[in-house]
Amino acid sequence: MISETPLTQIRKIISRQAASSAIEFLASKESSIQNLRWTDGKDNYHIYESDTAVKDNGIAWYQWSDRDQFLLVVCEENQYFEWEPITYNPIFGCICILLEWYKDHLLFAYQEKHSIYVCSYQNGVVKTFEIQGAEVARKDELLSYFKFQNRSSEEVHLLQLPNLQTLDSISKEEAVAKNILPKGINQPEGFLDHTPS
Repeated sequence: MISETPLTQIRKIISRQAASSAIEFLASKESSIQNLRWTDGKDNYHIYESDTAVKDNGIAWYQWSDRDQFLLVVCEENQYFEWEPITYNPIFGCICILLEWYKDHLLFAYQEKHSIYVCSYQNGVVKTFEIQGAEVARKDELLSYFKFQNRSSEEVHLLQLPNLQTLDSISKEEAVAKNILPKGINQPEGFLDHTPS
């Protein structure tokens, strides 16, 4: 049996949620990128397949609109949850850099104008952690980062996933040895995805 793609599952959920209002699904503009587009007559909405996360009993996605509306949506066992990402100025956008189920949480990380936000969702609650910087790396349950204010320092800051607990900083040399030296986010898609060591 062929299983449905995440975008097919999401399309069905959106259709059910919008049962009382008119929506129209639009043809995809970008043939090389799998995405879902629809309109409600007031705004156009978009979801890239890379901005989806699927588990046995749930699916999550990050969507954005032409009018700078951003939304994290989680559907688990007949529960529907929406959360609007924190952003300094929505006009500058929010770019999803991580969306995955990890342990019993949904991890979501995105870049907005000034910061990277790392979020952990569980049971209808979203915890957030703001990184004022643009350089991050991940290895297993550790996320490393530099801060804008002291990027030239020898300190590499650590965040434990999925609970978003700050840990003691380590030196750049230790980060290199542990293969967790932060890098800029202009990297291949999925660079923060969990890959067991």
